[in-house]
Amino acid sequence: MKSNIRPRQLEANLTARVSALEAERVKVCAAAANLSVSEWVRRTLLEAINCPPWVRLLLGEFLALRSVVVDLQRDLMQSVTPSNDRVKAILEVADTRKFALADGRLAGLPSTKEASSK
Repeated sequence: MKSNIRPRQLEANLTARVSALEAERVKVCAAAANLSVSEWVRRTLLEAINCPPWVRLLLGEFLALRSVVVDLQRDLMQSVTPSNDRVKAILEVADTRKFALADGRLAGLPSTKEASSK
């Protein structure tokens, strides 16, 4: 169960109190990942600090969908009938801009250091 790869010396300790049910859930997750509880908690904690790629992907897709809906609604409000070409153009723009939109939103979030000082 223990991870054989330790890239650096781990010197600090963190402690968290959890219920018996929560501890059991952590053990099950660690076992499923074939890691020790300590290594699984360490990796999970560090992932929580950074934005995982799947969050960026989902946020980008969500913001792209939002821009498609807004653009189509704007067209309808201006009595522009959505044609195949117009929908295709809206989708292309949304796909092109989705990661820039997501990165902009993520950059606007307070950093871990700022959030902890509040």
